[in-house]
Formats: sequence, structure tokens, C-alpha cells
Amino acid sequence: MASAAMVPAPARRTAPSIEQPEIIRSPSPRKHPVWTHELVFGLAQVRCAYCHGAGLNRFGRPCPCVLRAIFRICARKYLSARDEAGRFSRVTYDLVTRNPAPSMRANRKTYSFKAVEYVADFDIIARRTLSERQRRILYDHILGDWRARELAPRLGLDRGNFFHEVYRIMANLGRAFAETKPYPLYPVGQYFS
Repeated sequence: MASAAMVPAPARRTAPSIEQPEIIRSPSPRKHPVWTHELVFGLAQVRCAYCHGAGLNRFGRPCPCVLRAIFRICARKYLSARDEAGRFSRVTYDLVTRNPAPSMRANRKTYSFKAVEYVADFDIIARRTLSERQRRILYDHILGDWRARELAPRLGLDRGNFFHEVYRIMANLGRAFAETKPYPLYPVGQYFS
């Protein structure tokens, strides 16, 4: 019987050098709309400590001051639309163009209550985006008439954390209002046109 020392070790094989093809990756689809300088320039605060009035950070994302400005615009329209929807509502006729079967009419008119729909969309987005405590701050303090010194102790927050939460709510809702698809609440003019 042969000893283990007599058995030759297997020859090491080296793989032939083959150049690997360059992997070309397609860009991933963006989840959010492209934020450009033209969209955010007028909304940015000049004294902002983060963007210094540019509106975008170095990654191309909107600054929180821009998102809060978008929220304020939408909240102002929400309050006026809520008052309008409570007293009277205007009916808007829209022309809907479709590509139906040749036997059907191509254009149809629909009617809508834009102010009522805006209020409903605002409420639905707020409900989906915010927690229960944040919704209470939104409707009682930001859109309501409760003062911070009355509401903060009821929620178990001190004054500083209460206002941090207010700014966080405004930024989160501003982003949600601008990035909602297919019909964002901001710009308000496009929603009502």
C-alpha cells in the first residue's frame, strides 16, 4: 500500500484570465418627483441655517424650510376651502377626454366640488401620514385655536419638544402634499384648474 507521502498533490489549476464585461445598471426609478431649484427657490427662507436660501441641500432634496412653506400654502387654502365648503360650494364642470370605443362619444363633461375634494384630500393625507398625537396637534394647534401652553401639557410635552413636533408635522405634510400622485395638493393652482 502506498503511503500518503507518495501520492502526488493535485496540480493547482488557475482560471484563464477572462475580462469581465462591464455591468451597466439602469438607473432606478425615482420614488419622488425631481426637485429643482426653480421649484423651491421662491419658497426657501433666506435666513435658513440648512440651505441658506437655496432651497435644496447638497443631495438635491428639499430643505425643511421649503416643505414648511408648502404646508403653509396648502393649509391656508384648506382653511378657506373648508369655510367655503361649509357655507356654499361651487360646481366645476370639467371636460374629460378619453379614447373609448368608436361608437361612444369621445368627450364627456363631469362636475365636481373642488373645494370639498381639496378638504377631503387634505384630511386623508394627514390621516395617512401622521400619528394620532400629531393629528391632534395639527387640528387643535396649527389649524385650530388652541395655544401651545394649553395643549402641550395635555399631550405630555414641554414647550421645546412641542414646537419641534409642530415643525416636524409641517415638513412631513409639506412633502406629502407635494409628492402625492397622481394629483398633488401643491401647487394649489394646478389642483383647482
